[in-house]
Amino acid sequence: CPQVAGIVAAADPSTAEFETVLQRCLCASPRVKGIRWILNWDGELQPGETPTVHRATWPRTTKANYFSDPTFAAHYPLLARYNLSFDLQCNPAQLTAAAAFVAQHPAIPVVLDHIGSLKLTGDCACDAEALQVWRTGMAALAALPHTYVKLSMLSYSLPGWVQDKGKQQVMRDVVMEVIGLFGAGRCMFASNFPVDRDPASGATAHALYSLYRSWVAHLPEADQRDLFSGTASRFYRLNGEATVTHPERPPQASGTAARIVVCGAGWWSQGWHLPQLHRNPQVQLVAIVEPAPAPRSTINPDLKTTAELKAVYGAEIFRSIDELLASPLAMEVDGILVASVHASHYDIGMKALQRGWHILMEKPMTTDPAEAWALAKAVEAHKKVFMVNNSANFRAHSRQAHEWVKAGFVGTVRFVQCAMMSPLSWLFEDPANVGWVRPTGNMVGNGFAWGQASHTFAWVYFVTGLTPESVFCHMSYSRESGADIFNSATIHCSNGAIISMQGVATLPGTGKKIDNKVFGTDGCITYSGTDTDPDSGALILERHDGQDQRRPQFYFESLDTDGLGPESLQAFVAGCLGRPYFNAADANVALKAVLTIDAMYRSAKSGCVEEVAPGP
Repeated sequence: CPQVAGIVAAADPSTAEFETVLQRCLCASPRVKGIRWILNWDGELQPGETPTVHRATWPRTTKANYFSDPTFAAHYPLLARYNLSFDLQCNPAQLTAAAAFVAQHPAIPVVLDHIGSLKLTGDCACDAEALQVWRTGMAALAALPHTYVKLSMLSYSLPGWVQDKGKQQVMRDVVMEVIGLFGAGRCMFASNFPVDRDPASGATAHALYSLYRSWVAHLPEADQRDLFSGTASRFYRLNGEATVTHPERPPQASGTAARIVVCGAGWWSQGWHLPQLHRNPQVQLVAIVEPAPAPRSTINPDLKTTAELKAVYGAEIFRSIDELLASPLAMEVDGILVASVHASHYDIGMKALQRGWHILMEKPMTTDPAEAWALAKAVEAHKKVFMVNNSANFRAHSRQAHEWVKAGFVGTVRFVQCAMMSPLSWLFEDPANVGWVRPTGNMVGNGFAWGQASHTFAWVYFVTGLTPESVFCHMSYSRESGADIFNSATIHCSNGAIISMQGVATLPGTGKKIDNKVFGTDGCITYSGTDTDPDSGALILERHDGQDQRRPQFYFESLDTDGLGPESLQAFVAGCLGRPYFNAADANVALKAVLTIDAMYRSAKSGCVEEVAPGP
């Protein structure tokens, strides 16, 4: 049928035969783009009851909570394997749980059907509670960039709305609220015909779409195209796209803001963190902790003084974390971004956790294994958001690689080859860059391994889940600074897997070259390219059974100074606001990276295999 561009099949992930059903659907037609299974549950449907009148439980819905069903959870990742999307249909009371579940699977595009099955009466007083529950769930889903919404089944939400001017206004306001929350690039108008088709009540296609068009006539033409065709075309890949490219979510107009402190006002904070947080309408930058009234950096000699920073950002200035903690302002803080010197991370992190703050910490988490172990234990005990700013981990391709390994697409991981080559001679061979080249505290050495390899190891441990046990390493050092500028290490892991790592600090040019390969019993993942050139590489899955996948383009660290910051920073803000977020560089990943790099320096010095530092 040439008129059908895409098909969404029915398949229940909670059944044992789910994968067989997927394979049968894909064999039946190459136009299958995704699956749908109705999850609406409002108590067991009693004899004589109908889901649209008496109880919002659909007849095919057999479980009260699919999201906690182990079979559903085990089978859902198969959608990524077969490059399929998921049409989510559930009740408003289920939306928050749905958001928490789909947040764990960012590689699977999700479209929420029928504006979340909102049910209204048209009476403002009666509908207030229903709208509050619905809005909470919709905000949780909107925070996830891989979720979309169908603006449809409005006759279920408010029967008789097509011919009633008052009800029309109610539904217009609901639809515009959803568009404002998700953005036009993640919303699509739909009819729910033939179910909602009712010429007797005026519910015809012409009437429906005429109203839709009148509601959004004031929006830019590009937004209107998205709402009526563009979003659906992209989401269901109707033009032959291999994957869905998710547009950014628009800033919220809500008055709620995360109250965040930035600790450290050096070149990275002034160039990235401070302006990015300041631009974010969901953030209130309440304080800056910086001991030096006039911060200095050989990398950026034009840093602002703390007085100038206060004038630009309107944030209070404190000279130490203790001074901040002793002030009344400490009671208002939601989270802290730690971008101070490495040696201070542990003290600041522990004090912030004890105060109940969420934490985003620059890498590495610490440079002392004992401190890293203690900090990881404290994070586990305090149950606060804790993430390290390994921005490469939060990229969509990295999360896809993580999902592939988690879903077993490569089988058991046995070998990893990873290399990072950076054009950073100016940083690691200049003795004036003390923080990058000179050891402090209990550090055995300092240079490329702490400064750059921490990104590589965080990526490897996030994607693979491997745990290091011992390390053998050779290093070569700069004649000028004494910092390590060439690394070659072999890491033996707890499951017998081996990681082979190479690091270079003296690459010519401007872009970093990354070469990551993960080999398992069933296949391998390759992710290689130059970080300044998206077209230089791709994420590739190759399997022994021939079921290969490819995600074009290459993205590693997020170094853009514009906008609201990298995905890691935006995930931290979401966590501070109590919204769903995905943590791709948690304390466990950060701990493994610290233990590995510390053992590298010890091995390079001793010439022997070194065990990673044991925990307490």
